[in-house]
Amino acid sequence: PGDDRSASLAREQRDLRYAQHAEELRPIVESANTTNASKLCEYFAMLGVPSPRGKAKWNSAAARRLMKFIAMSA
Repeated sequence: PGDDRSASLAREQRDLRYAQHAEELRPIVESANTTNASKLCEYFAMLGVPSPRGKAKWNSAAARRLMKFIAMSA
């Protein structure tokens, strides 16, 4: 709970953390050489890359969002 300003600041911080994490993963995503989210999940699992929430496995939706974000920021 908070006001609109604190919610806005929290969103900005979350978005900044996500962008930083995506940039860290960019070389791995590019080396996967796939546009298939399931294949990227398998690649991340093989390399032991934790999901954004720290879980051992990535799900396809998170992988798709990451690929889309990386493509948009290229």
